[in-house]
Amino acid sequence: FPTEEEVERYHMWMKFDYQYDRTTSASGDWNVQCLDSSYFGSTWNALHKVLPMRKKGQKANFFPTRWFIAEEVTAVPYVAGVSGSKVMRDGTHLSSVYLHGVASGMLTLATGGRSFVGDQPPYDVSTPTWQKWHARRTGYVLAWRLA
Repeated sequence: FPTEEEVERYHMWMKFDYQYDRTTSASGDWNVQCLDSSYFGSTWNALHKVLPMRKKGQKANFFPTRWFIAEEVTAVPYVAGVSGSKVMRDGTHLSSVYLHGVASGMLTLATGGRSFVGDQPPYDVSTPTWQKWHARRTGYVLAWRLA
């Protein structure tokens, strides 16, 4: 979680419950926190990490990544060459499709509900274009329900 100096420097703080790469902008306008991969899960993290930050007056958003993954995998299961996308592109990183969904959810929270889904392409669960659109839609819907 942010130090006092980081709270002063960054304009926005997003808390996740899945580990990603850390990126820090030199301008101090954006920070993707190195994430908590605790096995306690989204509810525990929201209750014990995010809510205390908000009670102290810090601006904090929470996007439950594992919940998003579960929603997307359930809606569009991966069957090689037939439908869906793999969740992970390698042993550490989410696939491009799932990153689209996470980004959509994060941006929805950060902008107070704006949609970054885009127009629905022709229905074909085997194409990356439709898969990315669907993941963005899932991320948006989940963030909207949490906002």
